Amino acid sequence: MSEVSSQAAGERLRVDFDQVHGVVSFYRRASLVVGAAASDMESAAFGTWCSGEAYATLAERYIAMGDHLAQRLRAQSVAAADLADTLERGITSLDDADADLTHVIRRTADGDSATVNPAGAGE
Repeated sequence: MSEVSSQAAGERLRVDFDQVHGVVSFYRRASLVVGAAASDMESAAFGTWCSGEAYATLAERYIAMGDHLAQRLRAQSVAAADLADTLERGITSLDDADADLTHVIRRTADGDSATVNPAGAGE
């Protein structure tokens, strides 16, 4: 669990890094699954079972529908991967900031540990 001070509001923000990493993993897996579904649909021959003149219009509609669904799935796969990347960059930035400010956030004076905000003012 990470705790970051918000100087503007004087409040604390708590971030559970493990939980955020779990969410990142979920979206990465979702991206892979949805991307695989899109690939399967792209390789499927929708509408080919509609043979003959009487079913030509129906075949065209099924082909267009399959293409549209595959495109939507592909877009959702990319969006899930982008979200995972953004969350990971954000949590990495918070983690790096915590590491960089450790000496400011926690300081030891006369053997006592005091928590201070990043501006250095004691609480």
